[in-house]
Amino acid sequence: TALVAGDSMEVIKLPAGSVVLSAGCQVTTVEATNTTGTFSLGTTGGTTNLYTNALANNALAFGITNLANPVVYGTADTIDILLNTAVPTNCVVNVFAIVADVRANYVA
Repeated sequence: TALVAGDSMEVIKLPAGSVVLSAGCQVTTVEATNTTGTFSLGTTGGTTNLYTNALANNALAFGITNLANPVVYGTADTIDILLNTAVPTNCVVNVFAIVADVRANYVA
C-alpha cells in the first residue's frame, strides 16, 4: 500500500533495557515534489515527536533532541518516523540513535 500523511514507519528497534541518549534525523536530499511535508521522530505508542518535531522535507536540515534527557525503555519498542503532512517522493532522511544497552543491569 502507498504511504499517506499520518503513516509511521518503524526505523530503529530497541530491546528492553535500552537507554536512548539521543536520537534524530537529517534530511540529506530535499524533496522536489511534495515540498510541504514534515517528519517527526518518536514512538508511535508514546510520544510521536519525542526526538524530532515537524522537520521540513524541503530543506537540508538536522533535527535532534534529548541530549539532556535520556529515555529508558523497559520493554522492547521501536523509534518511528511519522509522516506528518505531504508524503515525500524523493526526499532522503537519515535516522540515528545513540543507544546504551543496560539489559544486564536493568530492573523493571
